Amino acid sequence: AKVFEQKLLGLCVAKDLLVALGTDAPGAANQAGVAKYKIVDTSADGVPTVVSSHRVFPRYEGQACCIAAFCVGRSAGSVAVGLGNASVQLFRAQDIVQEKPYPVTLTLEDGASNQEVTSIKFLDQGSRVVLFACTRQSVCSWRVWEGGNVTSQEIRMLNLDAAGGSLPMCSCPFPGMNALLVAKPDAVFAYDPDEGNMSAMPLDGQKLLLEQFKS
Repeated sequence: AKVFEQKLLGLCVAKDLLVALGTDAPGAANQAGVAKYKIVDTSADGVPTVVSSHRVFPRYEGQACCIAAFCVGRSAGSVAVGLGNASVQLFRAQDIVQEKPYPVTLTLEDGASNQEVTSIKFLDQGSRVVLFACTRQSVCSWRVWEGGNVTSQEIRMLNLDAAGGSLPMCSCPFPGMNALLVAKPDAVFAYDPDEGNMSAMPLDGQKLLLEQFKS
């Protein structure tokens, strides 16, 4: 089944759902494609069905910033889209299928608005959920949930470490350490949500990909 009219940009799995990011055709021929994320249910006889669709950008804002990264929380209650101007569009809801969440714009306040977001990751700590966003020169973290109704909670920046960031595909959450791991040419660094860069494992060489798998 075709999910987007133009192209697919990203795909994540959360619970029994697929969350896809892509573009549909605009209303006029001279306009850019309309960026959307869509919730796809695959449980009905194995046939993918789009059960929810949301625009990434409000109609009145346009789409001047390119989409650079994409991530979905484990519970499918949060969707984050990283942009090319060091900002993140965060969507939160108790039930992201039934509700229509509106985006909250988060900015990496390091003065580098020309830096694209290279990575965004959720870290589920049980009692709270943290969102990490990286550019090539900084790592930033926010608390996006800490018990109760997610939509009524204030989002709070926890830490901004501007001493170095992450290349695309070179970071991943590591729940066992309650940290974000970032692979750099000289080592793999562990970023604590509250304190920033806390430790490193020396590992020389070019890094292309960093992922975490359960044992």
